[in-house]
Amino acid sequence: MLYSGASGRVMNMENERQSGSGAGLQFRVLKEDYFNIIYMGLTFPSLRPILKNPPAHECLALAAAWDNVPVGLAITRITSDDSAELLSIFIDPKSRGRGIGSALISENERILLGAGVRKIEVNISGGHRNFEMLKNFVSGRGFGDMKSSMVMGKFQRDRIHEMKWVDRYTLPPGFEATAWAGQSEAERDQIIAESTPQGQEPVGSAAAWPYSEPELHEPLTSLLLRKEGKIMGWIVCHRIQPELIRYTHLYVKEEFQQFGLLIPLFAQALQLHRESGPERGIFAIRQTNDGFMNFFRKRLAPHLTSFSESLVFTKQLSEKE
Repeated sequence: MLYSGASGRVMNMENERQSGSGAGLQFRVLKEDYFNIIYMGLTFPSLRPILKNPPAHECLALAAAWDNVPVGLAITRITSDDSAELLSIFIDPKSRGRGIGSALISENERILLGAGVRKIEVNISGGHRNFEMLKNFVSGRGFGDMKSSMVMGKFQRDRIHEMKWVDRYTLPPGFEATAWAGQSEAERDQIIAESTPQGQEPVGSAAAWPYSEPELHEPLTSLLLRKEGKIMGWIVCHRIQPELIRYTHLYVKEEFQQFGLLIPLFAQALQLHRESGPERGIFAIRQTNDGFMNFFRKRLAPHLTSFSESLVFTKQLSEKE
């Protein structure tokens, strides 16, 4: 069973089905099962916790096997009553060229359609090393309506010295930034409650879950925003390579966003990076964040070593699919 968070409906799905595209290819809907671990290597590290119990995360995890050997995996999150987002699709390199990817996409859409989904989106990072291949793959399977969803920027540590605004943007009186590692258990519970309004860890979106990828957590530039000792926001970073910090999550409570706290908090993290951080940094900004996009164009873009766009492709599903 897969539960849609938007409506609470229950969607019954068959567990296993033989593919009509060729003997030896089978599909399995993964549910709560210890043996799902055999598919862990077929998706991103940040998505692997989903496989412990996909329905609990409102996700369809569809596995492909060839003669009972795992060869592919698609993970899709149900985002509303009739919409879904394809989070990941991967085919084992040794099994490519057999049409498994196309068959997996088709089976995934057939199941989603039966569950009432009528629109599916996929987000592809412009900085992905296989961007053109992925773009051609989804475009060739009916995904269109391409639009930009976010921009991603990379910079060198020595470029931070050129960003004069980093030292000019300071927190207003009464606010301070402290080390993320200094939070108490009660404060951790508070952060979890604010990050997960439905009481469930949103695995698969590092930007929405500040405790994701704990093994990569970067203590140097991860900070808590406090006012009179109480937590009002945070910035969380990850060391995704020995010489690369990812600025993953920047958050300020909605009632305090009018005070212009996001940029000063980001600036404090950049100061720490400049003083003793690794050689490079990377971040992403959603195109819907107009204020931060304006800041990006004026204050960040001139000092970046590179930047790229992330694109969203949309497909309308129908019974004839």
